[in-house]
Amino acid sequence: GADSHPVFLAMGAIAENLVQAAANVDVRLDWQYREQPGEYLCVNLPERAPPVPEGQLDRQLFQRHTNRQAYRKQALPDAGQETINAMTEAGARAHFFDGREAAGISRLVGVASGVRFRLEEEVNWFADSLRVTREAIARGDGLDIHTLNLPPMGERILPALANWNTLSKFNRFGAYRMMGQAEAKLLAQGSGVVAIYGDRGRQASLEAGRLMQRLWIELNRQHLAVHPFYVVRAMVDRCRAGLDPELQGAGRQLMKQYEASALGQAAGEQELQILFRVGIAKKPAVRSRRLSLENLVRRGEETA
Repeated sequence: GADSHPVFLAMGAIAENLVQAAANVDVRLDWQYREQPGEYLCVNLPERAPPVPEGQLDRQLFQRHTNRQAYRKQALPDAGQETINAMTEAGARAHFFDGREAAGISRLVGVASGVRFRLEEEVNWFADSLRVTREAIARGDGLDIHTLNLPPMGERILPALANWNTLSKFNRFGAYRMMGQAEAKLLAQGSGVVAIYGDRGRQASLEAGRLMQRLWIELNRQHLAVHPFYVVRAMVDRCRAGLDPELQGAGRQLMKQYEASALGQAAGEQELQILFRVGIAKKPAVRSRRLSLENLVRRGEETA
């Protein structure tokens, strides 16, 4: 939905992209957040911008990426930890967890992911976003299955399990628990976990999105791998909104674990916005394709 939390994070990330891109070519942007439903930013570009020298746009902004592969189990360099804990944007802040705290957070992710795979609309959304065939991947949208760190035969099994009719049957035998544990194991790999916290409300979420993007770009600049996890925030919101009767027990368990965890304790009066798995990757990421600017603008015009 236009006024949903993940959209606010994404629009905050767009704001950060615009600010960094403009700064790279010495353009000062005049912009502000908007409060109207379905509106997020108002950006006024200068009438005359200086010419961009050849190669000027080859900046760290364009090197940001997700790495879902295996990470090395080694401590994050001190510079990386200092970068994370020092970053803020208005009321939004970042917090680094390592050691036992990160292990506890990974178990929480497993519980949250298990709840998600028992919700039909969540499974259908995942299935709609998954891109498996060469033709679908070439479109440049959705989730390229090759970017996932899947075990042997995983690329054949996952599309079947992403079908709700199939998964709902396997869930009777605990498939949702197995899939949640797989995500938990992935998060436990690496140097630690980063949580971004922010105040409640629309603008606070936009500010958290700016911080999310800035931190992500900087960590990649330091040659650190980043893998975002949104499932805890998403499922906490779902629990607060109310789950179907058969899932209320799982929802209560998730909320209890979240509030008692290091992740929940560090939130204080703020809200968790998103998690990152960070570390040193064992191998380079498989990069997702992107829509070309021409296709992105054309799609926007068609939607309008």
